[in-house]
Formats: sequence, C-alpha cells, structure tokens
Amino acid sequence: MPQVGNGELGRPSGIPEQTSADLTLRRIQKSDVKPEGPCVWKFVRDGKVLPEGDQNPGEHGLLTIPRVVVEASPGRLQVEAKWIW
Repeated sequence: MPQVGNGELGRPSGIPEQTSADLTLRRIQKSDVKPEGPCVWKFVRDGKVLPEGDQNPGEHGLLTIPRVVVEASPGRLQVEAKWIW
C-alpha cells in the first residue's frame, strides 16, 4: 500500500485528466424509461458521440451505465426507452 509522507500532506492532490465510472440514474422524472424495459444510451462531449449502448435497468429499477469516461470537459448522457413492439 502506498505511503504518504509528511511533506505531501500540505500539497494539493492532482486531478486525473481522465477516469471512468459506472453512472447509476436515480429518481428519473419526466422520462419514458420503465424499470422493466430496455434503454438505449449515448454519451456526447464536444458534439461527438463517445460510448453508446443498450442497458436494462437492474434490481429495483435502477439504470446503471457502465464505464463512462469522465473528463474535465462537460458531457451529456442521453437515455431513451427502447420499445420493442
């Protein structure tokens, strides 16, 4: 396990340029996303679609989007219900 020295305690920590995280959407309002139905999602940053995919809500109807790349520049997660007729 890495150790932190006394000289490092007063310095600010660095922020990584990029990391990834699983995003869980809770309290979805004004949406046609249903707990039992599949969804299609995409992540858009600077006008470019980055990852995209299909995802079903999991236990308790929570929708988790896996491995979304998080950077300093803002992005937009777009989620829509994928209806199968």
